Amino acid sequence: MLKKLLRLLKLLVIAALWTWIYVLSADWLMIKAWNFNFLSVNDWRTINIFWQNGGIIKESKDYLFLGTLLLIVPLWYWVLRLLCRINWLNLLLAPFIWYNNYIIRKYGADSKRIILKNLGKSRPVKEELAAMMPKAKSREEMNLEAEQIRSSLQEKLQKRKEK
Repeated sequence: MLKKLLRLLKLLVIAALWTWIYVLSADWLMIKAWNFNFLSVNDWRTINIFWQNGGIIKESKDYLFLGTLLLIVPLWYWVLRLLCRINWLNLLLAPFIWYNNYIIRKYGADSKRIILKNLGKSRPVKEELAAMMPKAKSREEMNLEAEQIRSSLQEKLQKRKEK
């Protein structure tokens, strides 16, 4: 549930910022290219009057204008979907990662030797471990020890029975 709420919050923030940027830039582009403000009701009335009076599209500039008007909403939606898929944490950390890689290439790539610092003897060597462990007993020694344990148990049991 919380994950869904965080996704929704992310979507709302990205949608608000992207919509604001997109509307301002698209409006600026339309005003500069065709002197048409798509946020203005008067400009839409002008187009309506043009179509009602039998206006036709003659030039490629008119086709481009119509195509731009038709693509305003789909382009906004397509870019919004792309922006929601971006991992923003990786994007924000990218300058630090690039700088780190630059320093590694600058100072560490040409070095022929490897310098290991602060590596104490964390584990004993294999021989030291072998010396610390008791020697493995042979089968005969194990059988002899088992017999001694059995005989001592039998003696203790007989002493108890006698009492």
